[in-house]
Amino acid sequence: MNRLLPILLLLAAAPALCLDLDFAAGLGMTAEVIDHDALRDDNFAGPALVGTAAASDRVAARLALYLWNHQDFTDADIMGAELAVLVGRGLRREGVRAYGLLGGYAENYGSLDVGRDLTGIAVGLGAGYTWPRSVLDVWVSGRSNGTYGEILAVREMPSSYRTLNAGLSLSYRF
Repeated sequence: MNRLLPILLLLAAAPALCLDLDFAAGLGMTAEVIDHDALRDDNFAGPALVGTAAASDRVAARLALYLWNHQDFTDADIMGAELAVLVGRGLRREGVRAYGLLGGYAENYGSLDVGRDLTGIAVGLGAGYTWPRSVLDVWVSGRSNGTYGEILAVREMPSSYRTLNAGLSLSYRF
């Protein structure tokens, strides 16, 4: 089911593809913290390419492509993509914007001893500001933890854990 989520989100957004869309593309910085009880947290951060298509002032879709490096272990990194539907206010017009997001992610976790494909859902909140030619966004989301458990199990670290993701982007509107 987790692998179907991005496809289902894309199909749900398909009617918006027939509408007059406003596009924005830019660069950002994203980070993720996997907070688990057994050892200290796993912290990842890195750059992102971000693209957004706003179908209306209340609905948009965002695709973020990112590459994260572990902040403590240089041999661990995550490369991934997140597709999210944004629902809120101010997504198309100039001024303040605020939204909730629901999306899916697909990642590849790689290190010297582990290589795993990870998928799941993300639920969060975001806010920002839209100018005539640019958009500033900041968001935070919680992510489903199921596939991260595979990494922790391989590393023989049984624990409960939570995953938090955050991002900041500046995009050009066209």
